[in-house]
Amino acid sequence: MARDVYFIQCQVTKRIKIGVSKTPAARLKTLQVNSPTKLAIVGILPNIGLEGEARLHEYFNDFVIRGEWFEPAPALLEFIKTHIEVAKDKVWRCGEDDCVVCDLQFKSWWAARTLG
Repeated sequence: MARDVYFIQCQVTKRIKIGVSKTPAARLKTLQVNSPTKLAIVGILPNIGLEGEARLHEYFNDFVIRGEWFEPAPALLEFIKTHIEVAKDKVWRCGEDDCVVCDLQFKSWWAARTLG
């Protein structure tokens, strides 16, 4: 089972966790137990795994608070909005040239299509 990259947002601070899990909903429940504030999944990028997570952490490094938690910078929020809509519609290009996330999503979709 491939891992999904998830974006979980604290509903009070608006900070965003970028993580990876085979079951993002279960991961949210685990995080919620240890959080004094409400958390919510604001997006999932299917099947891009650890490589996708690492690239996103690197790309948004300027906004990192600690570990996998990031400030809700406009660039990060726009990225989530653009790529989640793309993933939802199963269209694998966001419009940017050489987009790493779109490339990873396409590879995952193609592998599932040709192997499945």
